[in-house]
Amino acid sequence: MSGTDRAFIKAYQAVDADISYPAWPQATEPTPAVEPVTASPPPERLPPVAEPQTPAAGRWRPVPPIADDHLTLQERAMQIASQPLSTFSTPAPDPTIVDFQPALEVDAFRWPETCDSLLSRADQEFSNLATQLLEDPAMQRQVIAVAGMRRGEGRTTALLCLAKQLTQRGIKTVLVDGDFVSPALGNLLGLAVEIGWEAVLAGSLPLAESLIESQQDGLALLPLAGSLPSAQTAAGSLQVAVSIGMLQQHYDRVLLDVGPVLESNSTALSLLEHLGNCGTLLLRHVQKSREDEVAEVAQRLSSVGAVLLGVAENFVRPSASELARSA
Repeated sequence: MSGTDRAFIKAYQAVDADISYPAWPQATEPTPAVEPVTASPPPERLPPVAEPQTPAAGRWRPVPPIADDHLTLQERAMQIASQPLSTFSTPAPDPTIVDFQPALEVDAFRWPETCDSLLSRADQEFSNLATQLLEDPAMQRQVIAVAGMRRGEGRTTALLCLAKQLTQRGIKTVLVDGDFVSPALGNLLGLAVEIGWEAVLAGSLPLAESLIESQQDGLALLPLAGSLPSAQTAAGSLQVAVSIGMLQQHYDRVLLDVGPVLESNSTALSLLEHLGNCGTLLLRHVQKSREDEVAEVAQRLSSVGAVLLGVAENFVRPSASELARSA
């Protein structure tokens, strides 16, 4: 109660003390008896009207909290990845999100010499490939995965060359390191990645804060800081698809390095299974993989719903050290 209110109360009390009010007349007539009211029949109930159901598409539930705060990022990622897939759904474009900017920026990526060397010899081939991916209706996919037969066949180098071709045409492109066994994109581009996509999967970091953008190259990167202990579980979780779906809202093309397919510890098929109608480019080194193995990989990709866009063959002769390791 304010001071003004208390002042008004005191003033009225002072006035009431000087005025005498006549006594209120007492009622002399008896109070009439109240007749009982006959209850009317209950009104007819109308059938309930069902409220329209809002489609669930376009929304996802927040990541359930984790009880143990002492888990590492990798352990938290694995714990979340083991949750039922029904907990999540791929987000639809949110018109309220108008500002999605990578939190980390560098002046320029440090491109590997192998990438520059390959472009100097096969620039026209990569240019033709970029044209096909952009203009051929049969090859137009917003998410393009690049897979290899085995490690060391030039998959990641080809991915970087394709990214250069797309950005030179003004295509807003993001690179995603989806090789959960042996991530290398950050290191190849001259970056010391301390935290990356694994923190997003663990629910510890927003997606935009794990992206790195190169101002000079006009290219963004979603890196992995290191291999995950349960790579298969992480690659097959629906949280991966949620991240890719969000990137699709803000980039013209998403280039995804999914690693080799034929390696025993490969996570490529687990990852591609939840990415829907994703286009896949397969890279084969002619001296490291047989032609009949291409059909086997194509069948594996088809079994998880991945669309094989084409096979690129690498004819570069392996070095002596590579031949010794493969012998």
